[in-house]
Amino acid sequence: MNAAEINSGSENRNETMRDTGWFFTSVNPKIVLKTNGIDEKFSNGNHYSLNGEITIKGITKSIAVPFNYLGEKVTSWGTKVYTFEGEATINRNDFGIGKPNLEFLGDEARIEFTVESSIKIQ
Repeated sequence: MNAAEINSGSENRNETMRDTGWFFTSVNPKIVLKTNGIDEKFSNGNHYSLNGEITIKGITKSIAVPFNYLGEKVTSWGTKVYTFEGEATINRNDFGIGKPNLEFLGDEARIEFTVESSIKIQ
């Protein structure tokens, strides 16, 4: 993910988030998730766990990302689309994002996602 493209809805806030105290995007332009594998793991309504490492602001931490497979469909163009969704929680202090214990910002950030992947059927 391109960290410089994070959009908070405020251009002033976006500029602050790109600065050294936050994401430091001039030196660390990407947020990277590398997977080590996927386990079938039933927990809190999720059926799978993606295990890997996430790198933010040059700091790498292990992460387990619970997710579900929602199904597949074939589009009218003959493409098979697979859909997944899940969420993970990270602590921004683990990555040196902002100062700890800010009154206006919690330490934990919840990342929610939906992913669609497609394969062209021949």
